Amino acid sequence: MNAHFMFAIYRNVCRSLFERHKLLFSFLMCVKVLMGDGGINPSLWRFLISGQGKPSDVKQAQPPIGWIETRMWAELVALSTLPECKGLAAHVAQHPNKWKQVFDSADAHAEPLPRPWHSRLDRLAKMCVLRCIRPDKMTLAVQAFVVANSGAKFIEPPPLDLHSCFDDSTVQTPLIFILSTGSDPTKAFYNFAEQKGCRRKVFCISLGQGQGALAARMIAEAQVCPLVTHC
Repeated sequence: MNAHFMFAIYRNVCRSLFERHKLLFSFLMCVKVLMGDGGINPSLWRFLISGQGKPSDVKQAQPPIGWIETRMWAELVALSTLPECKGLAAHVAQHPNKWKQVFDSADAHAEPLPRPWHSRLDRLAKMCVLRCIRPDKMTLAVQAFVVANSGAKFIEPPPLDLHSCFDDSTVQTPLIFILSTGSDPTKAFYNFAEQKGCRRKVFCISLGQGQGALAARMIAEAQVCPLVTHC
């Protein structure tokens, strides 16, 4: 039941999200479910979204290693303040060549961490390390995290289905299309109306200045299905 309703929520909410936001929603939903089961370390989660560890007066000088940037070293030191990653920054400074393999890897999100960290850290902690070293690979890491914990279907947003959207709508709950550049559902809407046998009841009204009152009157008098293309 949990799996069924979780996917139903994901599928329905995805209707109202832009493509670039769907993976983030899937990730947050996955994390919330794991939190409910006690499967998320709060300190690691806080670091993942903020880059901040526990307050500490311990200062570690940045090693003179070319590929370790100031931002990277600061986050490694902050991550090392957490018990799960204690000693991480020192290990990076002592074994820079081993860690450079992760830094240089084209698939850094899937690259095994140097021993003993690969077996010592869980998936969330490894994402925190990746945030420090290769933040450009975080999207792929998030996808892998969701697949591992929720399933591949949660990173494959379902296409817009007008039939299911229409079935969920009512007179008091209309369908509103918020369009991004280059998208136009008009043709799909007309085809859907044709399939429903109500194409004659569909009118396209362009809402320029002063057209709102006219559109409202037409809908009230004719009881038509409005398709708003511009507003």
